[in-house]
Amino acid sequence: MDRRAFITLMGGSILATPVAGVAQQAARTARVGVLVSGMTIGGYGLESFRQGLREHGYSEGRDVVIARNVDVLVVPGTLQARVAKQATRTIPIVFASSGDPVASGLVTSLARPGGNLTGLCSLGQELIAKRLELLR
Repeated sequence: MDRRAFITLMGGSILATPVAGVAQQAARTARVGVLVSGMTIGGYGLESFRQGLREHGYSEGRDVVIARNVDVLVVPGTLQARVAKQATRTIPIVFASSGDPVASGLVTSLARPGGNLTGLCSLGQELIAKRLELLR
């Protein structure tokens, strides 16, 4: 399963909105690893992650299994993404980070992350000056 397909799959409040019909195309159950501390993902609990899956038509146990020996890893932030990146170069890693993934060394660029990492980031602080410039 490639990164873009997984982002489409995960949808919901945490990642991205899925493309219609993806759930019907799944040939087998995806095994998802969720690497979190304190059972939160970006402020959302693991149950919120599961609810997001359900809201988009995915059933845990039928379409997705949160398990070991995974097809993809979901991590909430930079620290967990770094750990996952050191652990594997083959398993796709999807992160939801509030920092700059390029500056932190997670990806080579925002347009083409390269490697096995992709995800979302919030560059709010870095974009304030640009937003003010556009406003003027």
